[in-house]
Amino acid sequence: MSSPPASAVMSQEEVQSHVDKALSKLEESWKIVARTSELSHMMYNKTLVKGSDDDSDDSDEREQYRRNLIRQSFYNETNKRITNRIKYTTDGAFPRTDIAGTSRSPLHVDVSSVFAEGQEDPQEWLDDFAGSVLQEGLDNMVNNAAMGYTDPSIASQVISGPIVQHLYYEVIEKGVKDAMKGYEDSCKDMSVEQLQDKLKDMSGLRPGQPLSLWQSLARWSTKSVGHISGQTKGNYVVEESPFSLISLDDTNKSLRKKLTKREAEFESRFGSAPPESLEPENLSESARADAERIPFFVRQRISNFQPSETLTNNLFKIYESNNGIQPPEEQDILPALSISAPQVPIARLASNLHDSRIFFFQGVDRFASAVSNDPSWKPFKRAGMVPDDTFIDWNKVDFRLVEEADIDAPTKIQDLWPKSIEDVTSAGHVQEYEEMTADQEKSEKGESSLTEEDFSYLTR
Repeated sequence: MSSPPASAVMSQEEVQSHVDKALSKLEESWKIVARTSELSHMMYNKTLVKGSDDDSDDSDEREQYRRNLIRQSFYNETNKRITNRIKYTTDGAFPRTDIAGTSRSPLHVDVSSVFAEGQEDPQEWLDDFAGSVLQEGLDNMVNNAAMGYTDPSIASQVISGPIVQHLYYEVIEKGVKDAMKGYEDSCKDMSVEQLQDKLKDMSGLRPGQPLSLWQSLARWSTKSVGHISGQTKGNYVVEESPFSLISLDDTNKSLRKKLTKREAEFESRFGSAPPESLEPENLSESARADAERIPFFVRQRISNFQPSETLTNNLFKIYESNNGIQPPEEQDILPALSISAPQVPIARLASNLHDSRIFFFQGVDRFASAVSNDPSWKPFKRAGMVPDDTFIDWNKVDFRLVEEADIDAPTKIQDLWPKSIEDVTSAGHVQEYEEMTADQEKSEKGESSLTEEDFSYLTR
């Protein structure tokens, strides 16, 4: 293969200049998402406070906890019904390996036409929906890269994040307005303990509940993988385009809109606009108490911009590969934003055996897929015995709007809301752990403990 003309090869100074430009724009991303993240943590507390069993001074607090349980059961059931109306697959085509060494697969998504119910043009709805999902996906890529979080482009996370949440907010907003009153009335005779039991049933978690052999092996078995059977009402296929420095500017504009929204929410809640510096001494007393809840690891991420060595090295690789055919400003830098999960030492022997088993199953799947020349021939993944850790190719995503053939499928948005507590069913799955973790034990007491993974999406 002949070398490109000398004039087409960028000098190290030019490469360094473009890397610096990319990092400068990413630092601007960090300033936006760090402030958004800090405001989000101050305003959104996921903890359900049970309060005292004493019927005197804390009765109001206990009643509020009871109302929270009712609303949470409504949200959980609605979310489950939404999730059941979405299916996805990353099978059907062999993945490609990008310049950063990440293997990425095409993503196909089927969405039930019930979400477009009442729309004059279902195709227009699908176009808007797909565009919003893709923008959210790219926003999350930049968000996580700027904050030092791992790549959020794993297929299952994309489905549960940008896709499900986009639909969830639309459906819930209407449901809270039109269906919540009747649902709350159906719970009026239920005690706090009965509501807690109902939530346990919905989560599939019961204290000390033993798992069958198959349940313990097939922890990632899910009905969301595959296709929806029915008539196609619309299609949307992503047009391939590089994510360049210009794209990063556009993403920063999108992230800034989210920051503006958070600042408005802060002002609405605390009565004044957030100060330029969110240090506790600059906040009102009520806001200061919320700021003190922000976890230490989040404070580390929002204190200064620290691009990972992997990110910087990948930017160098990308710009050094420029052959002069494409202007450097239009070079695709998206692969550089992918940060792999760190390898954490496993302490327990059981965990070592568990990880070894998964590693072996994944190896067999890769071998079976290669030998059969069929990317979808992954028996252990199909059985739910290994997690779907497929990274998606953002340039190869397609959506299909499907009118479900199932006679019991919902035909209107209202069918996605539980009308009463009797409509609520169990989650139909079990936890991915054979024992209750400390967080689950806290959940039993009406508390919640968030992890770093939970917080990586709170800037939306």
